[in-house]
Amino acid sequence: MKKIITVTALIFVFLPGQAQIENLANTTIGLGTGISLLNGKSYDYSLDPGSNNLVVQKLYPVTFVISSIITIKFHDLSTQLQGKDGKRARYFVRTGDWQTDKSGVVVTENTQALLKPVRWTERLAFNIGLNLAEISSENISFNKQIDGGIGLGYFVSPSIQVAGFFEVVRTRQMREYIINQYGGKPIPKGNEFYNALDPSDNNLFFNKTFTGFSIKVVIAINPKKNSTY
Repeated sequence: MKKIITVTALIFVFLPGQAQIENLANTTIGLGTGISLLNGKSYDYSLDPGSNNLVVQKLYPVTFVISSIITIKFHDLSTQLQGKDGKRARYFVRTGDWQTDKSGVVVTENTQALLKPVRWTERLAFNIGLNLAEISSENISFNKQIDGGIGLGYFVSPSIQVAGFFEVVRTRQMREYIINQYGGKPIPKGNEFYNALDPSDNNLFFNKTFTGFSIKVVIAINPKKNSTY
């Protein structure tokens, strides 16, 4: 008798039109936005308009970043609509992990077999980020370098997670001997002086690598698999 009840409960899971269980994609693509903090000091460089003297300005280490994110879940997750009396909500569950009573019979709610909510650790995911833009108090930069990082995220809903990242960022910085010799002075260029600075000029600038940390809200573009129950 118990087996008959269990099988009957499982059949209801696959009835069309219920749409109470939604399978989530194991790998998703999304966008992340948040605050990034760099380790180390970075600077901005300009020439005084009146004298062409080199001006060095320290940049604020905190910036607002927008990233593309690839997310890989550690577990196969689904969501199921559970609850009664107007308090129905979607819970993260594991497909096949059925709730049972003390006798081993699958628990149902309105003829829908119930799955066990997952532990909080099962809502963690691995993230790979690629920074698309960096917004600071000084300027907005798009795709200036291929920067990014890896991180750990926690799903608060099927499509939204909060994630922390360890990042590697490269910026064009002026060579130290140039700053030491010509800070507050014109920079010689042959028999003349520079009247403009070009960060692509390797005589003056080089790629400097910084590490940093960021906290982002990540929104998945394709959170669900095609199949629902």
